[in-house]
Amino acid sequence: MIGVAAAGVILGLGAEGTRLWRSCREYRRLAWGHEWNELVFRSSAAQGREFRSGTIGPVLSPTRIAAMLRSADHEARLKRKYRRAALYPWLPVAPDPPAPE
Repeated sequence: MIGVAAAGVILGLGAEGTRLWRSCREYRRLAWGHEWNELVFRSSAAQGREFRSGTIGPVLSPTRIAAMLRSADHEARLKRKYRRAALYPWLPVAPDPPAPE
């Protein structure tokens, strides 16, 4: 009887460990994607030009540069959120806030 209980605990811990490992991996992937987006927005705003599909677009207006910086800040917050989630995958993760206008 004790052996069956021990086997159940071991199997349960193994399944939970696998779930946490997968969650951690997914959160790291999301953090990396948001880090990349932040980099693109900040680089584009700093250079005053937008990058699309490997090409450099026209010069950006001050209004568009400000919008890109707001988007970069948003991506930075999401990057931090998912880095923390990757460190603590057993904690709940809040839904993503809406992107800035």
